[in-house]
Formats: sequence, C-alpha cells, structure tokens
Amino acid sequence: MTEQLKHDWNFTLKALTNLGLDIDDLLLAANIPQDFLTGKNAYLSSQRWLDLLDEAVRRSGDKDLGLRLHLQVDISDLGPFGFAILNSDTLRDALTTLCRYSSLGDRFLQLNMTENAKQCELKAEYLGEPIHRTRTDCGTSFLLNLIRSCIGDDWSPLEIQVTYQKPIDLSAHRALIGSPIRFGSPENKFIILKSDLDASMPTADPRLFSILRAELERMLEQVPILEGPDNALIAEVRAELVRVICHGTPKIEKMAARMNLSPRSFQRRLAEHELTFKGLVSSVRRQMAEYYLRSGDYSLSEISFMLGYSELTTFIRAFRQWTGQTPKRYLNSIIAKGV
Repeated sequence: MTEQLKHDWNFTLKALTNLGLDIDDLLLAANIPQDFLTGKNAYLSSQRWLDLLDEAVRRSGDKDLGLRLHLQVDISDLGPFGFAILNSDTLRDALTTLCRYSSLGDRFLQLNMTENAKQCELKAEYLGEPIHRTRTDCGTSFLLNLIRSCIGDDWSPLEIQVTYQKPIDLSAHRALIGSPIRFGSPENKFIILKSDLDASMPTADPRLFSILRAELERMLEQVPILEGPDNALIAEVRAELVRVICHGTPKIEKMAARMNLSPRSFQRRLAEHELTFKGLVSSVRRQMAEYYLRSGDYSLSEISFMLGYSELTTFIRAFRQWTGQTPKRYLNSIIAKGV
C-alpha cells in the first residue's frame, strides 16, 4: 500500500469517526483487519473501501452519509496531496492539483476539469465499476468542503449531475448542496462558474507548493497505469459495459469496434487474461446487481431493467446462477448480517 493510499484510508476513517461511528466495529463488519494500515505489504482494493462505506450506511441508517462525510474534514489529513491542494495559489490551481494527483489514492479514478467561456466542469469517472451512490456523494462533499473553504460557507455550485437515480428523500441534498441536481445522468459532473476559479486560496504558499508538487510528481511516476495496456483495456471495457448494459446484452462486435479492435483481436486480448466477453458481461451485471440490492433504493423489476434484462424471471435465474440464491434471499442475508 502506497503512503498516499494510507493517507486516504486514514482520511476516510477519521471522517467516519467524526460522524460518530465506531471504526473498530465497522472494520470488523466489513472483514477488514484492524491493522491493515501497518503491514509493510498491506493492500486493500477499492472494493474494500466501498464495503466499508456500505457498512457505515447500514449501521448509521443514513443513506446520505456520503454527502456529510467530507464536509467538515481537514483536507491536510490527506498528507502531501492535501497540503498541495491547500497551498495552491488559486482555486483553479487547487482543482488542477486535485485532478492531476487523484490517481495516487485511486488508480481507477479519472478526474478531469474543463473550462468554457462561463463555466468549469469537473467530471469523475470510476473505470470499470458500477454506480455507487455513497462514493459519488463523497466526491461531492469533498469538493463542497474545498471550494467553500476558499470562497465561503454559503457558496453553491451551478449544478451537480450524478449517475445514480433520484432518491425518494431529497432533504439532505437540498440542505447540504443548495443547487440543482440532475439524477440519472450519463456522467458525474460538478459545474461551477469559471470566475470562481480565480479566487485565491486562503492558505496559499507558493514555495511550499513547489516542494510538495515535486514530491507528488515523484510519487506519480511510481504509480502503474492500471498495470499495463491490457488491464487498461479491460477496465475500459468494464466501464463501457456499465454505461450500456441497461440497453440489453451488449454485442461483442459493437464493443470491439468501440475499443478500435476487430472482434477476433478483441477476443484474443481478453483470452490472454483468461477472460471472455460473456464472462465480463456477467461479472459487471453481478457487481451492479449486488450493489443495487444493497442500496435498498430499487425494486427487483427496476434492477432487472437497469441490467438490461427484458424479463424479471431471466434476472432472477441469472442471479441464482451467480450466488446460489434468489435476490430476495441474498438481500435478507445481507440485512441480517448488517443489523
């Protein structure tokens, strides 16, 4: 586990503690060793972080936990990465730093910033992974914290777009964000005025920032880009599957074309990793199904539709093949374990 990844985990654990949650109980429930940060070769996948967030939501009963999680945290707890953000000259520089070095903590996160004449868009994409409401909300609360620390507590973005579906209760979104939110969007976007980017960071220190940036560049050189081009291809395929799966079972010919490969070359590249396209489709569907069930926000019919199944019975049959149990029995076992 890299030093930055350790800072990221500590950052999350401290934020959960601030919300009154018992970290030892959370780690135990999520099957994460309590000493996972101290091992020399310790490693936990991003999925374990999501498991921890899911467990925190279950135990707190707060489906909006992500919106609150990072609102009051000290960004400097992120170590050199956090100090570099805070010591940037302007908000533009701080957000540029955030985008450039975010992969130090999550190699599967792509964070990009674009500007036009009047607006700035921050877009977050999680390569190859399904929609996760709490993780998306964590990103929102972090950006709100950062920008409000620069501009003021009353500041709100122009608009936020999220890929998850509209919750029944929007009171937390209205109270904590204070701006229009577009649910069920194709991408996660955080949109602000371009003029906001010129605001000075209150803790700017050009000399310290220069030192920190050099250290972050050194760290960035040591981060593998998804462990090579083939795994990058697989991550891209999984990300594309997440986007298109709701339209029905994807065709290998269309996916190969999207990857700029012939179907035969595409199959060969997958086979080199002992993968098949059918297996990847099934893996993505299973991961999305389990998340949607755990979220408690969707009926079985809605989940079936979002996974591209034309019949509910087809989804139930597929889920039984994946897990050995029906969706309802799986959900009951999850609830029993989490309560």
